[in-house]
Amino acid sequence: MPVIIGIVDDDDDVREALEEMLESHGYLTISFKSATDFLKSADVARMFCVITDFQMPGLTGLDLIDALREFGLPTILITAFATPMIEQQARNAGVHRFLRKPFNPQQLVAAIKSIRGGML
Repeated sequence: MPVIIGIVDDDDDVREALEEMLESHGYLTISFKSATDFLKSADVARMFCVITDFQMPGLTGLDLIDALREFGLPTILITAFATPMIEQQARNAGVHRFLRKPFNPQQLVAAIKSIRGGML
């Protein structure tokens, strides 16, 4: 079964760059402009994990992580506005990995592989 990764980011350029990078590593992606769009999607149950931005209009990345607890869906939070407080909030919310923008694409791939290894 292919690994499908959800990407949630309101920035079109970031979302497209993440899609291209992950697909070049053999992952399938489904992307969304908002946490609300993601949560409304029937695709949630098909996801292996979700990569979400922290700062978005409406529901934030932390709101999304909180909503996904019931699904047990691993999450990777990315943000350009990293502070120790935000990182602690993310960890308290149950985020699996926290990456500061800009990050090396290999960091993201390593985070996904780490999650996969923990689920075997």
